[in-house]
Amino acid sequence: MRQTSGTRKSHGEKVVKDIRRATRKQYSAEEKIRIVLDGLKGEDSIAELCRREGIAQSLYYSWSKEFLEAGCLSPLELCHYLCVTGGMGDGSEAVFG
Repeated sequence: MRQTSGTRKSHGEKVVKDIRRATRKQYSAEEKIRIVLDGLKGEDSIAELCRREGIAQSLYYSWSKEFLEAGCLSPLELCHYLCVTGGMGDGSEAVFG
């Protein structure tokens, strides 16, 4: 008897899935914070940021929610980041930097 398609994955499908899993990019906490902060700067749309970084928008919003709920992005950290990267441009880097 032959099994119908969809009831069992072929060996080839399993190999492809294993390769994708093994080669999936793992983002460090620092990379995630940088990406979320870049989104908060508002220079580019979230869609553009996600395209540039190669991530889904849903992943960006998950990280953003996760960091904000955990208190990882305090207002002082955000202000410091924006000043250091030139996001404010008003000389406030002297205060925080």
